[in-house]
Amino acid sequence: MPKKISMKPFFFGLEKKLISKEEFYFDHENFYAIHQDLQKKVFKLSTITELKRTATQVNNRRIWQITIQQANATTVVFKFAHNYTLWNKNFAIFHKKIKK
Repeated sequence: MPKKISMKPFFFGLEKKLISKEEFYFDHENFYAIHQDLQKKVFKLSTITELKRTATQVNNRRIWQITIQQANATTVVFKFAHNYTLWNKNFAIFHKKIKK
C-alpha cells in the first residue's frame, strides 16, 4: 500500500506556482506522482537522483525538490510540501530510504 508524503499548503493561490500539481506517494520499490485528473506516473526509487530541501517555505512547511533521471535520459523535477507530523512519519521514512 503506497504511503502519502505530500500535502497542499494554502497560500492564497500562490502555492500553485511553487509546488507541483501532483500528490506524491511511495512504496518499497516505486515513487508515484498522481495528478488531480487521476493520471498516475510511476518511477522506480532507484531513478531518484536528488531529494533536497529548498529555501522556500509556505505556512511553515519547507518546499522539497525531487529529481528523477528517466531511462531515456530525461530529467523530471517535482516540488512539494511534505506531510510530516508527530503522527505521520511517512516523509521521514521516504527520506531515509532515498538517502541509502
